[in-house]
Amino acid sequence: MERFYKLQSFYHRDVYFVYGERNVQSYADALSQPSNGVGPFYYEVDVLDDEITQYDILPTLGPELVSAAFVEQFRDVIGQSVQFIPAEICDAQGNINRQFYGMQVLNRYASVDLTRSQISYRTYGQHRFLAIHSLVIDASKVIEPSIFSLQEKLGYILVNQARYHLCQSLRGVGCGEYRTCHVGIFALILRV
Repeated sequence: MERFYKLQSFYHRDVYFVYGERNVQSYADALSQPSNGVGPFYYEVDVLDDEITQYDILPTLGPELVSAAFVEQFRDVIGQSVQFIPAEICDAQGNINRQFYGMQVLNRYASVDLTRSQISYRTYGQHRFLAIHSLVIDASKVIEPSIFSLQEKLGYILVNQARYHLCQSLRGVGCGEYRTCHVGIFALILRV
């Protein structure tokens, strides 16, 4: 039975790094299509603080922001499963950080087991969104399980157990199982 782990970010304060409007590729396209050499990706945040270098993944609205150490753990699948675009993070005072990469997950699978998962739908204006309460993956629909996102909900990025173990060396990852984890980049063990 293959286990999958949801990629999750944590930061020491309540903040999101937002994929900016300066980008050539739209927010929706950046989550669903490769950038094809378009870059860098631009992100905005209220304040860039000194703690940013203590994290290997940042809470992001848009393609995940990850460190060079994170990129190194996925080097063997760059171009097949994932691509990393140099990023520029700018704060309200004009300070800039260029130490992170925007991560685009290239593999997307319609792999949610709709009969065993607990899901609902929420409507915002004219848009309907999937809300996942409990997730079960149909592994037969996952071709390359190293890292992938759900076709049904692109913000859900999953990694397999082997990749999860490789990433244990990343800064900020201090847990083996989600139940005992307070700081880390992985959460929620998903069953197949």
